[in-house]
Amino acid sequence: MKSSLSSLVLLGLMALLPVGCSKFLSQNPDDRTQINDIESAKELAVKSYMDYSFVPIFEIRSDNSVDKGSRANLAKIWHPDIFKFKEFATSSYQDSPQGVWRASFEAVAHINQVLYELQRIGAQGEEADQVRGEVLVARAYAMYMLAQAFTIPYNPATAATDLGLPYPTTPENKLLQEYDRLNLKETYDLIVKDYEEGYKLVGDNYKAPKFHFNRQAAAAFGTRLYRTLHNWDRVIELGTAALGNDPLVYTRKINQKGTPYQSTYYDRRSIWSMETEKCNFLVAVSVSGWTRDFNNRYGMTTRLMKYLQNGENFLGVGPAYSVFGSNEFVLNIPKFQEHFRVTNQATNTGYVNTQFVLFGGDEVLFNLAEAYAMKNEFAKTENLLQIFVSNFMKDYDSKNEKFKVTRQKIEEYYKNKVGKESPDPVHGINVNTFNPTFQYTPEQEMYLRACMDMKRIAFFHEGMRWMDIRQYRMDVVHNVESEGGAKEEFIVLKGTDPRVAFQLPNNVIPYLPKNPGYESEIQPITK
Repeated sequence: MKSSLSSLVLLGLMALLPVGCSKFLSQNPDDRTQINDIESAKELAVKSYMDYSFVPIFEIRSDNSVDKGSRANLAKIWHPDIFKFKEFATSSYQDSPQGVWRASFEAVAHINQVLYELQRIGAQGEEADQVRGEVLVARAYAMYMLAQAFTIPYNPATAATDLGLPYPTTPENKLLQEYDRLNLKETYDLIVKDYEEGYKLVGDNYKAPKFHFNRQAAAAFGTRLYRTLHNWDRVIELGTAALGNDPLVYTRKINQKGTPYQSTYYDRRSIWSMETEKCNFLVAVSVSGWTRDFNNRYGMTTRLMKYLQNGENFLGVGPAYSVFGSNEFVLNIPKFQEHFRVTNQATNTGYVNTQFVLFGGDEVLFNLAEAYAMKNEFAKTENLLQIFVSNFMKDYDSKNEKFKVTRQKIEEYYKNKVGKESPDPVHGINVNTFNPTFQYTPEQEMYLRACMDMKRIAFFHEGMRWMDIRQYRMDVVHNVESEGGAKEEFIVLKGTDPRVAFQLPNNVIPYLPKNPGYESEIQPITK
């Protein structure tokens, strides 16, 4: 299980390419930023957030992506490997598996330095506690997201023997420092420890609170973490803390006329991740081309668009958002605001940045709805789904019976799917779409399926679907030829396939146990 990795350089922490990356770990420890007061600690704490995003690799890996064929734009050379569940091409650029690995551990290295310096200067008081709380939660978040990419889904029965991650908690004090790959239980135990210690200390005293782990954002993260660990009571506790007594206040309302959500393409793109929106708890501007790439070769197609918009759910109603694009190759839902950072004024060149919502009220609502279903409080699940429907569905009318969420509708729609394989709605291949590692009843399964289907509508393009696929160990179907081709083949990633975990970066594999399953490729099938 354990194998030492010499030097964080080999963990991918060195800036191999000039893509806005820190040289922090290439410095002698004695030459790094010295913290002498709380203000300098706050400045360094800003670097606690990874500057790359997991969204692109998660979305392309999921069943929200379809291969549009060779005539479509291939945004990144590593996208085919991600889409086909292969070991990916080497790249430390943004929006790549190796890139997010390195960026995440870079953030962890900054966090460890902040914690060390706070202890060194003996920082005490409310301000110091807020900095400690923020960076501890940020470390838990970075490691949690790495686990969602590079380890298999959490299973309490096997976590003590499943491969986890290295988990650095102290600054490097020598040029060659050894790290082990922990087991998955040890990894999540450390994530929980960081989260709980940090959550007690996190505050709201920031100049720009939506760009920091404030109390609401930290609680939202907690619902995601404990959902993964099947701790439904803690999900409810933290979800209630995040949404308060009226979840409607903190959820996205896209069906109201006269708002930017019903305006121009650029208005819709800007408002979605705007920090002024109450439904957005934590936002981040990441070095990412996703604002340009999400309509690339692997993405939305007409078949997928119709599935989303034609009301193929237990209510038979569709979302109020519009799908833009003049043809099959560029279909997209405007959700991402671009910020271009110029690094050379003479040539007007630089880096594309994309603003993402890391945590918001709608995710918390769905996490709460699932937790209540697992506690057999189905009426509360129905109430939360009703809030989502009232905010999100086209032509919503509270007096119209078709918009009402009821037990009868959920049971009628899902009763024949419980415990069975069913056709993938886009490709028509029979797959298992529900196989979690926790115990559940048929009734609970129906309500959880209802939550999943609505959540897919809410978070298209945002990478959330991949985490749901992991949570429920859902099979994923991808086509491997152009949709209009004479012979269309398909590959199916089973929910129990170890390739649900991305392979470790190439520069790490010689020093850590690699993820299994990549010894052979998935063989394509035909209908």
